[in-house]
Amino acid sequence: MHKESKSSINEVLFDYFCCQPDYDENKMLLEVKKIKKSTIKHCKQTLLDFILKSLVLYYASSTIEQKLYQELFQIRILRKKKLFSKASRLLSFSIKKAAKTGHFLMQLQFMAEQQLLAIESDNMADYEQLQIKNSIAKETLINAYTDAQQNQAKIYLLLTLNIKDGCYPEYEKHQIIKSIYGELIAKKKTDSYSSRNTYLIVQEEFIEYYCLLLLNEYIASKKCFENFINLYESFSETVDDPEEYLWHLNLGIIISVFSDDTVLLWIL
Repeated sequence: MHKESKSSINEVLFDYFCCQPDYDENKMLLEVKKIKKSTIKHCKQTLLDFILKSLVLYYASSTIEQKLYQELFQIRILRKKKLFSKASRLLSFSIKKAAKTGHFLMQLQFMAEQQLLAIESDNMADYEQLQIKNSIAKETLINAYTDAQQNQAKIYLLLTLNIKDGCYPEYEKHQIIKSIYGELIAKKKTDSYSSRNTYLIVQEEFIEYYCLLLLNEYIASKKCFENFINLYESFSETVDDPEEYLWHLNLGIIISVFSDDTVLLWIL
């Protein structure tokens, strides 16, 4: 706030809101003399902008996606400062990280930055090679992004179905789960896993074990869960979302209890 010339009004407003148990605009206008009826809307919007800026900084490195966005801006700054070799090293690292973690659109942005970097550093040979390489990769990345979004929609639907007394009747829940599971098994028979992105495989392993759990197929679910958790742990350099990780471990404990697997139970 102190970078802005008119921060005092925003600080007064912020302090006032923090002390108010309920929002009362008329009371605030009487007590905070600096704010007028005609300017309250603008003041609230300015304060909201300040809060959002501070939250962006607070969460700047809390997820892989936010770290990648940070790296993208750093690369652009390095390019503008003509520090091409530093930008190139960071680009190579960021492309690998984006590919590994399933941030396909970010990967496309990094690839575009690579081409710009080659032009700005007068490296036309690299630029021509990158153009050919990236034109082939773009379609694959867009398809992978589409698959990831479809998988995410299925995961969200499965999580919704597990809510007691949710928006679907019991018989319909069962049919939806069987349909999602059937589609996945059919896809696994036709697709080659060796050529697929690890992020997509992790998503699909989760869908498979969770479908089987919801269908009360505990033995089959246990085998799929073990595949999932081994892949998940080897795939993630650090636990990006501790709550999600613990949630999976908790489900694994439930599965191991119902499948009577004490070894897996104690490991988890």
